[in-house]
Amino acid sequence: MVLILGPLMLKALLSAHFARDNMIFAIKMFIASMLALYISLAMSLERPAWAMATVYIVANPLSGAVASKGIFRILGTVAGGAMAIAIVTTLVNSPELMSLAMACWVGFCLFVSLQDRTPRSYFFMLSGYTAAIIAFPVVDNPQQVFITAVARMEEIILGIVCVTLVSHLIFPRHIGPVLAGRIDGALATLSKAARDILAPHKGDISVVEDVKRLAASISELHGLAIHLNYEPSSLRGMTRPLQALQHQMVLLLPVLLEINDRINQLRSLELKAPQPLRELLDDILQWLESSHRRDLTRSAEFIRRISAVEQECVRETPWLTAMELSALTALRTFIERYAQCCQMWMDIRSGNIDMDRYPLGDSKGRFDLHRDRGAAMRSGVAALISVGLACAFWYVSAWNMGSTFAMMAAVGSSILASMDNPVPAMLSFVRYTVASLFFVFIYVCGVFPAIDGFPLLVLALAPVYLWFGSMLFNPANTLTALPILVNTAMLLNITNNATLDMAALANSAAAMVLGFLLPALVISFISAMTAEHSAWRLLRHSWRDLAEAARGEHLYSAEHFTRTMLDRIGLLSARLASAPRLTASAQTIWGESALGTRLTILQRLHPELPPMMQGQLQRLQGNIHDYYAAKGEGRKADPHLLDGSLAEHLVEQLLHLPATSSRRQAMLMLVGVKRCLALIQQAELNSQAAPTVV
Repeated sequence: MVLILGPLMLKALLSAHFARDNMIFAIKMFIASMLALYISLAMSLERPAWAMATVYIVANPLSGAVASKGIFRILGTVAGGAMAIAIVTTLVNSPELMSLAMACWVGFCLFVSLQDRTPRSYFFMLSGYTAAIIAFPVVDNPQQVFITAVARMEEIILGIVCVTLVSHLIFPRHIGPVLAGRIDGALATLSKAARDILAPHKGDISVVEDVKRLAASISELHGLAIHLNYEPSSLRGMTRPLQALQHQMVLLLPVLLEINDRINQLRSLELKAPQPLRELLDDILQWLESSHRRDLTRSAEFIRRISAVEQECVRETPWLTAMELSALTALRTFIERYAQCCQMWMDIRSGNIDMDRYPLGDSKGRFDLHRDRGAAMRSGVAALISVGLACAFWYVSAWNMGSTFAMMAAVGSSILASMDNPVPAMLSFVRYTVASLFFVFIYVCGVFPAIDGFPLLVLALAPVYLWFGSMLFNPANTLTALPILVNTAMLLNITNNATLDMAALANSAAAMVLGFLLPALVISFISAMTAEHSAWRLLRHSWRDLAEAARGEHLYSAEHFTRTMLDRIGLLSARLASAPRLTASAQTIWGESALGTRLTILQRLHPELPPMMQGQLQRLQGNIHDYYAAKGEGRKADPHLLDGSLAEHLVEQLLHLPATSSRRQAMLMLVGVKRCLALIQQAELNSQAAPTVV
């Protein structure tokens, strides 16, 4: 034991940081936990440790996030308590059915939780394992289920109220300024990327990297904005407008890459831009270089000038003409959307936002986040099996701590399930749970016998809770600090009538450790994925959606497709560092996102084209469908199906037909299809020609 605890304790202690912000956070959380503990003891509540541990479970440096998580935890606790009462009172005479029902409830709630990629998911997860925490300890005494449920609700609510009050009253740190800084930074980066593209003699590498970083940064704004309603910052009540702004900013990213591609292509041909276009680009560059207080009314002037340049756009070949028109259209789209984003942000900051002016989600107000139902289902099944096996062992062995074992199996299979492979994190949680026994032993055997009164208790607990509380400020240390903070409180189980029972303490600790080890074992067989496997699933989801878009089976709008794909790109980027073998397959994902968007729009424009061209377009879409259907099924796809000559031929035909708005849009979409296919095909052929690295 000493050999295990020594290195763990040394590593944990050396991970502490005593910077000002860390210590302020640690002191605030310690004050909240001691306040919750004091009130619990004064009211003679049954398990004061629950209130104390709750403070650290919902702890967050941002006050709005604390209140938000606290509300969802209260709601989840109430829902879980109600379900526990229903299951126990209904199935008390059938322990096997009761165990099955509880396991199914935990698995179902976890499945639903993993489908909701917002802070609301915490409510569903809590509903699942709270029912297990309340129900399993009262199996032998079912008439106590209501009292136990009420006691847990009281202590959870007490802990949340204490941490929320302290977080909001003592040096509050609001999420509003954090969001404002990120939005200002994102708008500045969008402006910089556009300047890099439009300025002469600029390469495209930095632009692509800027866009990749922006995709990950902007995607986080959606979830952060949810916390705004739980704090008194200047952005309070602006959750929906900020989410609308985030979605408009996301839609700018593929437009930037489109402008970058078209301008690079035209520059590679050394085409001389006409004087009006050169003057226009110079004025736009100057406009973008100004501060965020730039004159947004000039965007209308730029759009008029772009339209005038388009009227004079005639190049040596129809294809070059179409390329230049595509570049100008993308530039106009960027200026319109960028100016709209700047105006939205100004309106939001002034509190004068009119949501009727801005689109928000789809027609039903939904946002387009990727959901992997297969992975969520496997995680739910793993939780069901873990709880079921724990209950089976409990009944067969008649272990007096079997209820704690089953209860912790429910908790352990849920709290880290959002990770691709939670097993290493769960084992880390187990290691630091074991390490917490070091402090419990010192307190129980050496410190508590000498304590008389609450002030001395606070002084005794302060060193450990301030030290590890300072670590909790940094999310990277959560799996080190949280199990020590929470499990030390739970194992000490401080009450008004505490008695020293080392056998019960050892039994309880063993149940907690085994309660995490069992689901870790089950998850490793059923639902754990490597980062590479997870990235591969994201790619295959994208390829299947592309095949549907090419066949016209995609049910949603082009914007829905774009936002869903960009969300996947953000998820994929976080995994590629651990999946180098998929780098080649993933490097075309931006082009594939743009390709699917254009195919979705072309499907809507299909009836507006002449019959002969409809047949040619169907052949083009059929080739793309066959290619991505094969990739989505894991089969080898023929890159020659991505030949874009048919798209170029359709563009030339459309330029010779009488102009209509639908034909012009179809022409521009086909230019995009041709360019996307060229980039994807070249990348595919290069990857096939590359030597295998052993």
